Amino acid sequence: MGVAPAVGVAASLCCVGACALALYLYRILWLAPERVRRALRRQGIRGPPPSFPYGNLADMRQAAAAAKRTRDAGDVVHDYRSAVFPFYEKWRNEYGTCVRGAKICVQN
Repeated sequence: MGVAPAVGVAASLCCVGACALALYLYRILWLAPERVRRALRRQGIRGPPPSFPYGNLADMRQAAAAAKRTRDAGDVVHDYRSAVFPFYEKWRNEYGTCVRGAKICVQN
């Protein structure tokens, strides 16, 4: 008779812990970044919509691969932004001069 209540208590604690972990991750991974995006939108700073959970990394990788395909090995690039952040030009044309991405905040 002593084992059954202990198992029930352990199962309840596991459920409470799982719910607490889920709420913590939701707050850290979704609510906190959304609060920052909302503050930036209120200031007039737009940006590309991020996807959960990796933000804009897929867009950044596609732009880097496209830039690598079009760039010749002998080309010298004097504007470092297009070489280091190939997605910057696309986002700058699309969203304005201040772009906030997953890894950078560049302002002209």
